[in-house]
Amino acid sequence: MSLKEFTGLDNTKADVTDLPVAAWKCSTSPSQLINSFSARRRSLLSAELPPSPSKKLTIAKEESIDLPTAINRIGDLQSRLHHGNGDTDRSTSTSCSSSTNTNDSTNLSRQKLLEQSKRIVAAAKDLSQISYSSPDGRWDAAVAEITDCADCLTTVALDSIAAGSVYHSQLVSTEVTQVLDALHTALQDAQEARHQQNDFVALRSMTHLQSTTNQLLHAVSTIAASSTT
Repeated sequence: MSLKEFTGLDNTKADVTDLPVAAWKCSTSPSQLINSFSARRRSLLSAELPPSPSKKLTIAKEESIDLPTAINRIGDLQSRLHHGNGDTDRSTSTSCSSSTNTNDSTNLSRQKLLEQSKRIVAAAKDLSQISYSSPDGRWDAAVAEITDCADCLTTVALDSIAAGSVYHSQLVSTEVTQVLDALHTALQDAQEARHQQNDFVALRSMTHLQSTTNQLLHAVSTIAASSTT
């Protein structure tokens, strides 16, 4: 007996080839295996990889506004409210003689105005509590919030002015105008306070902003209450 026969080395190749084929090899083609592996790999990548930088940048731009941009936007809102009053004054007299549907619309616009008034009061308080040394992210977020509040407030105010009585329309117009003016000044002073690194520069205007927003909320609350009586 030779050494190969004794050890069985000469039959190794035959034994290997005679091994039974796995069941998955019989039923699955190579192309199917590749597709399955690729699908699993894409699934894992989509679940584990963080969002792309471009998506993060887009969100950041939407959620933050710097002071110069906010100041310009508030100026645009001031002009929008001023010119909008001229357009809505002509429609006020006709809306007063409308039916129950108009009354429902008026009540709805007053409720929306009340909600936005409460929102801008909170935003003004948050803005006034920020120091010049606060991080840029906090500044941008607070400025973005109050700018969005002012935008929404102007929109619902114009709707309320168009649908309300002459007295209520004039009251809303006056109060919202004062808020926008105070906000514009407060943002300008905040920019200067950060430049000079001195919070006292914006202290007076921030206090005035809170006062005007609280006054707006009181006036709108009175108007909303009168619609339910």
